[in-house]
Amino acid sequence: MKILYFLGSWPKLSESFILNEIRYLGEQGHDISIFALKDPEEDVTHPEVDKVRAEVGYSRDYGSRSYLFSIGNLIDPVILRSLLGKKTFRYAMYPKELAHSFLLFRDLLKFIKNMDEKPDIMHLHFLDVKVIAASRISSLFDIPISCTAHAVDIFKNPDFNYLQKLLNELDILVVPSRYNKRWVEDNFDKLPPIKYVPASNDLSKFKTSRDTKENRILTVGRLVKKKGIEYGIKALKDIKEDFEYHIVGSGPEEENLKKLVKDLGLDDKVKFLGNVSDERLMEEYDEASIFLLPCIITDSGDRDSMPVVLKEAMAMETACISTNIVAIPEIIDDGENGIIVESRDAEGLKEAILTLLNDKNKRRSLAKKGREKALTNFSRDVVGKKLESKFKELEGSY
Repeated sequence: MKILYFLGSWPKLSESFILNEIRYLGEQGHDISIFALKDPEEDVTHPEVDKVRAEVGYSRDYGSRSYLFSIGNLIDPVILRSLLGKKTFRYAMYPKELAHSFLLFRDLLKFIKNMDEKPDIMHLHFLDVKVIAASRISSLFDIPISCTAHAVDIFKNPDFNYLQKLLNELDILVVPSRYNKRWVEDNFDKLPPIKYVPASNDLSKFKTSRDTKENRILTVGRLVKKKGIEYGIKALKDIKEDFEYHIVGSGPEEENLKKLVKDLGLDDKVKFLGNVSDERLMEEYDEASIFLLPCIITDSGDRDSMPVVLKEAMAMETACISTNIVAIPEIIDDGENGIIVESRDAEGLKEAILTLLNDKNKRRSLAKKGREKALTNFSRDVVGKKLESKFKELEGSY
């Protein structure tokens, strides 16, 4: 198949699941092209990005309104016809999104016209304005559209009317968890076929060693409220046992979390490592004896769905503690391959941490079974094969 990925950013450090599925599909012989709104130009990237063989294009800088209403656009019959089409009136109550989608359509159209042949499938990640632009392209070239809906795009302050319009444009909706599937089915009347495909992890590179630090606790993730890291820090306040807590990642909550650490007198126990290379990340997973991810649902509704880092920690045979929200219980079976506590419960987190710090046998048993579940259910090739089969079904339906 010739598959066009239409993305917000490429390559993005925190979206390794996109990188993993693109790599898998490319290795199966599919012809991959990538069109993204922007290059995030991050200081740290995954080395596997260099292994991706794909034509990559980016949307131009459209900072001024003059670009939207330029003579070149208005006299182009394809552009003009699209601007005056039904989709424009369908999104008339969303002028900002409508203008943005038109600009993306213009740039994506140019990218596709320069391809040797049109794509068989166009796949998007995150249910947002890209869907409107993709639907315009689909109308021109009869290209089926699929989109993976994750978390921030549907859970945070959702505009249900707008999301319903986007869903109406899709040929299939991919969801990374059964929790997502239930949520979508509960909140929308009209839906495209829904396909469950977990987020992909390249777990083949997660190889354990004997370098575990018995008192090392680790958290990996963007430093944002929905990760609940403040509750993990509060849980450590009264722990007398010797421990050290490493936090990998960056984000808007970093200063608040550092202040909390200082206020609680944990400066000598907690280290903020920022973004790290894949090699360093492997070392951190390998050395940690406990992985802590105390996720919450924020007041705005923002939440994770099925956190990738939990699967990575499990694959590294690190005992995991997390919370009972969203799809986390689909990853961790409480007491079997990890521990789940109530969300926003610092005391419950403390008890779970103490259990694993003081019971090496239990910790090792949970860690071993966690690795088994991660490799069986969430490895890149297992998940990639599922996604590939959904794309083949979609291609065959046109």
